[in-house]
Amino acid sequence: MQPLKPQEMKHSGIITVKGVNNEGQVIAVKDIIIEQLLMEMRA
Repeated sequence: MQPLKPQEMKHSGIITVKGVNNEGQVIAVKDIIIEQLLMEMRA
């Protein structure tokens, strides 16, 4: 198996993360703006 080659991917949207407990109930929803996430990673 060959190693993966680095790739650059550009997005212009929002990632929505949903927290679910062990009973399948949604307990949290967090929208992450991709541009803000990328800026935080570079800081």
